[in-house]
Amino acid sequence: MLNFCYNFLKQTGIGGISMTFEQMKCAIEIASCGSISKAAKNLYLSQPRLSQSIKNMEDELGYLIFERFPQGIVPTAKGKLFLNHCEIILAEYKKAAALSEQKTLRSFHLAAGNLYLFMEAFIRLCQDYQNDTILDLQIHHKNSYEIEEAVYQGISQLGILLVKENELNSYILSAERKNLVAKPLCHIGLVITLRKDHPALSQSFNITDLYMYPFADYGQREVSRIFMEETRTLVNPEKIIRVNEAEGRHKIISRTNAFGIGCELSESILSQYNLVSIPVQDAGFQIVSLSRRQSPYFEEIKCYLDHLMDVIKENHFL
Repeated sequence: MLNFCYNFLKQTGIGGISMTFEQMKCAIEIASCGSISKAAKNLYLSQPRLSQSIKNMEDELGYLIFERFPQGIVPTAKGKLFLNHCEIILAEYKKAAALSEQKTLRSFHLAAGNLYLFMEAFIRLCQDYQNDTILDLQIHHKNSYEIEEAVYQGISQLGILLVKENELNSYILSAERKNLVAKPLCHIGLVITLRKDHPALSQSFNITDLYMYPFADYGQREVSRIFMEETRTLVNPEKIIRVNEAEGRHKIISRTNAFGIGCELSESILSQYNLVSIPVQDAGFQIVSLSRRQSPYFEEIKCYLDHLMDVIKENHFL
């Protein structure tokens, strides 16, 4: 951690840093709110005092942390890096303070796609740490763009997302340009799901026949958006049912003639809802972890990734 802080000071060009933890917290709150006035209200400070505090920090750093626009305030490119460092320094300080009080702080902020594997691993992490003194465990379901932004801006320590298999290499290079590390973890195929006694399966199955049946899609439409070109001949745009959560979607497919397109499901889920899955040829995802290049790998991150790999293996994806 000392080496990390030294590199931070070196990068920012500060010979002797005098800003306080409170100032760092203020900068993070402003970035979160997108407004100095909203941040001042949340922090119980006057707007002029908060504005002056940020100006003092920018004068000390030698660059702008935020750009001001009529519609709000957003971090500059250097400001985003600075805020990332602030998040890490404050997290380490909280852990050090907890040690002095003989307390254990567990802090982990995860941005992830809406896949049952990701949630199951998070639940196991919560089980591991449930008896520790101080918990700050968060999971936020987001789409791919939102996950990348959450990690880039330092809002989340780790992102877990699905990347189209044939776009993986270009995605890794794109992440590198934002100083992010994208690490492939596992392949997951794209499948069509139907109930076992679906009428389309009672005859010689032709995948294009699905066009006459309703399509049950997630409200986020992440998978169908990614594979729009591959699946457009299967989905009738006038017969779409959108559902925001997985269980409801499984139930609709199990009790109607609707079909779904999405990631592979475990045998236990297929059995529970009386479903079958049919692979879509030459289409699939990689589960990818996303982190900031200069961020240390906290114990909580490693623990979550270990649980995720266990869940993946248990569901026979490895």
